[in-house]
Amino acid sequence: MTENVDEEAARLRCQWLEVPHGYEPEATVALHRATLGFAERHPRSDFAAVPLEAAAQTYAVMGLLRPATTMAARAVEVRREACVESATDEQLGRHAFALDLLASIFRAQGMTDAVTACLVQLVEMHFAHANTAGVAWAVRELGAQALLAGDLDNAVAKLTRADELYNEYGDDPELAEERGECRVLLGRARLAQGDRESALLWFKRAAGDFTDAGAAAHAREVEALQVAVCSSVEPPAPDLLSIGDFGSIDWS
Repeated sequence: MTENVDEEAARLRCQWLEVPHGYEPEATVALHRATLGFAERHPRSDFAAVPLEAAAQTYAVMGLLRPATTMAARAVEVRREACVESATDEQLGRHAFALDLLASIFRAQGMTDAVTACLVQLVEMHFAHANTAGVAWAVRELGAQALLAGDLDNAVAKLTRADELYNEYGDDPELAEERGECRVLLGRARLAQGDRESALLWFKRAAGDFTDAGAAAHAREVEALQVAVCSSVEPPAPDLLSIGDFGSIDWS
């Protein structure tokens, strides 16, 4: 009986989930080849990316980052091809997940430039499909990467641009929390530059966003940042408001 594309994808995915629990090397190699072959036969099908992503995560869990990179990169290609002519929000989200997975594997190898390259691809995809909110999030994450690297001028430039993009949506409550997170990052970047006045301004704006979004825990965390600035003490370490969300997938 011939399998449908979705059925074959599901079967291959399930096989990858079993690999860490006793697959022989020869069987894993055969599954690896079958998964790549499946993607070759269905190059623009979202289903083809499913076992590729499962394979990448399985390899990563096992500490095999080179084949994990191969599978994750191929998954990105498939997801991108599925978005070429037109893309739904769901397809754009799947493409973003594939890039996030690949970036996570790059980060585990200390390849920060490759993580940034994944974000640039994400910006380009969302820009091509006029998804301003998606562009804003990706540019925000580029700013977070720059902040982590200590490239403060670049971080401020990227985060300021992301804030401008979020502002194109006005007071949209669905984006209030995201914009607040961006503004916290801007505050931290300004604080790192020694500009406490600007940092306090951005933290206050973020607090307003979190209040609008009903994110009480986030509001408390940014309040602690404001207290630190006003008291001229070291700011608390990030908790819920992490510096950068991209490329941090938990493979397990």
